[in-house]
Amino acid sequence: MSIFRKTGSKTVGIIVVSCLIFGIIFLTISTLVTNHMAKNEIKRIISAKGGKVLNIQKVELEKSPFLDTMNSRKDTGGIYPNKFYKIDYMMDNKKAVAWYRAVNGIFTIRGKTTDIYDEAIKEKPENKERIRRYGERWIFE
Repeated sequence: MSIFRKTGSKTVGIIVVSCLIFGIIFLTISTLVTNHMAKNEIKRIISAKGGKVLNIQKVELEKSPFLDTMNSRKDTGGIYPNKFYKIDYMMDNKKAVAWYRAVNGIFTIRGKTTDIYDEAIKEKPENKERIRRYGERWIFE
C-alpha cells in the first residue's frame, strides 16, 4: 500500500508539471499568434487605404486616444482584453498616424463593441457606462 502512494504521488506530480508546462507553452504561442495577427491586420488596412506602414508601436491605453470611450485601466484594475497600437505610416508622400485597438484572442480579430446584452453598440463617450466588451477600432489622424 505504501509503494502505491509513493508511485501515485510521482504520477500526479508528473501530470501537474506536464500541465503547467503545456499551459505556459500554449499561452506563449497564443500571445505570439495574436500579436502577429494584429500586425498583419494593421498592414492590410493601411495598404488598402493606399499607405505604407513605417512603424507599429504597442502602447498603453492611457497613451492612446481610445481613452475617450474607455475608463482608464488604472480605474478598472486592467481588465480590458485589448491591445493598443500606434501606427506611423506614409500616405501620398506625407507621414500620418493611426491608432488601432485590437481584440486579444486567436479567434476574435475584428470583434465588435457590445453592451451588457451582447448587442453591438455605437462607441461614443455617452455610451461609456453601457459598454461591456470593446471590439476592434481604428482612429486615423
